Amino acid sequence: MKVTREKTENSQAFLTIEMEPAEVEESLEKSYYRLVKKANIPGFRKGKAPRAVLERHIGKENLFEDALNSLLPQAYEKAISEQEIEAVAQPHIEITQTDPLIFKAVVPLPPTIKLGDYHSVKLTPEPVELSKKDIDSAMQQLRHQRATWEPVERAVEPGDLVTLDVTVTDDYGKYVAGLEQNDFMVYEDDRLQEISHFTKMERGTE
Repeated sequence: MKVTREKTENSQAFLTIEMEPAEVEESLEKSYYRLVKKANIPGFRKGKAPRAVLERHIGKENLFEDALNSLLPQAYEKAISEQEIEAVAQPHIEITQTDPLIFKAVVPLPPTIKLGDYHSVKLTPEPVELSKKDIDSAMQQLRHQRATWEPVERAVEPGDLVTLDVTVTDDYGKYVAGLEQNDFMVYEDDRLQEISHFTKMERGTE
């Protein structure tokens, strides 16, 4: 097998691979022994028909195609190994000649990344000043996040968690959609503040 690396551009390597006649013949023999075992040829038991008879039965071109199906992938892998090529995807292969067998392979390569002058990029950190109010607010938020929920008997207030069954109907009172046992937070100016007949809960603290 002869491998020629024609060029490399646009993250692709262009190879031309020429197979030795002996390599092609070896692959044809392997295909013959594989296919003759499956062929039903009148006058011959399976696996016993001569190669010339098998070629007339299935077509010489079909035997050749079967041989190529195993020969080309093996030859390609050997070629990129010899050329020390790192392929990142399947190649595009085109047979350009059959006697001798020559095919071309376009091999996708890893992209070339060129970094700019990132060393010149400078960032000046800005000092962060925290007031006691900021710290107290953060601590209060953490306490709320880790707090437990406890049931209460009173009207809903901002900061409460309510569990609601919601039914949506159209203008004629026909059922459209509904939610059962869904939790909602109550915030300032939220309309849920006025609903007092649902389950009411408030957040306790640790």
